[in-house]
Amino acid sequence: MPILYGISDFFYLILLTFFPYRKEVIIRNLDRCYPELSKKEKRKLMRKNYFHLSNILAEGIKNLSISKNRLQKRFVIDNVEIFDKFFEEGKSVIIASSHYSNWEYLITVQNLAIKQRAIGIGKPLSKKFMNRKINALRERNGMKVVSAKNYKEEITRRMEEGELMAILALADQAPSRKNAYWTKFYDKETSWTFGPEYMAHQFDFPVVFLKTKRIKRGYYSSEASIITAEPTKEPYGSITETYVGLMEQQIKEKPEYWLWTHKRFRHETPENLDEVKQKHREHFYKRFGKI
Repeated sequence: MPILYGISDFFYLILLTFFPYRKEVIIRNLDRCYPELSKKEKRKLMRKNYFHLSNILAEGIKNLSISKNRLQKRFVIDNVEIFDKFFEEGKSVIIASSHYSNWEYLITVQNLAIKQRAIGIGKPLSKKFMNRKINALRERNGMKVVSAKNYKEEITRRMEEGELMAILALADQAPSRKNAYWTKFYDKETSWTFGPEYMAHQFDFPVVFLKTKRIKRGYYSSEASIITAEPTKEPYGSITETYVGLMEQQIKEKPEYWLWTHKRFRHETPENLDEVKQKHREHFYKRFGKI
C-alpha cells in the first residue's frame, strides 16, 4: 500500500492543480448545504474531499488483488449479530447505505461478513464494457449485482428457491423525478430514491442502516442499526425519513468523506411540491393499501 498511497498523494496534487474534478459540482453542493461557511472554509473542505477521493482511488486499485482475509481486516462490520439474528429467523434484509467512506470495500466485503447472500441493486452504467468490468470486480467475493430495472424478478426467484439475501442499496443516488420522495435534507427540500422503502413493503424485509467511519488510512468500520424489523407496519415515508436523518447525521460528523462530486441535487424543488407529495403518497396507498 505505501506505493499506492504515493500514487494517491500524486493524484491528490493533480486534483488540486491541473484537474479539479467536478469542482463546480462540489462547490454548488457545499453552497447549498453549508451556506454559513466562508469561501475559504469551503475550499478547505473541498481539499479534504479531494484527498479522500485520491485515497479511494488507491484503495480501488488495491481492491483488484487484495486477499479476502486482508480485506476483512480493512473493512469490518462491527455488529453482524444483527444480521445473524435475522438469518436465524429465516429473514432476508435490506441494507440502506450511501456513497460515504469506502463504499467499494463495503460492496466487496459484504458477502464475506454477512450470512445472507449479498445482492447489490444499482443503475447500470451507460458504457456496457465498463459496467461489466466494474460489476465483475464487485462480484468477485460473492456479491450479485442486479439492475434496478429488473430487481423484482431476481429477488422473487431467489425467495422461491429459499435463499436469504442482504440487499444493498446505496440510496443517496439522485432518483428519477417521477418516482422521487421529497423531504428535508440540510433544511432544504430534496428528492430521494424511494427504492429501499418500496422494496421493504413489497417483500416484507427488515431494513438496516450501515454507518461507516474511517479508522485510519485504508481502514474502515461499519456499524449496523435497525431502521425497522417490521416494515409493513410502518406508515408511509417513515423508513425513508429515518434513513435520510441517519445519513445526514453521519455526513455532518465528517463531511469530507461523502461523495460531494455526485449531482445529488439535480432536481429543482417543484412549485407544486404539496401536490407532488400527495400523488406519491396516494400511489403508495394504492399499491400497499395503507392509510
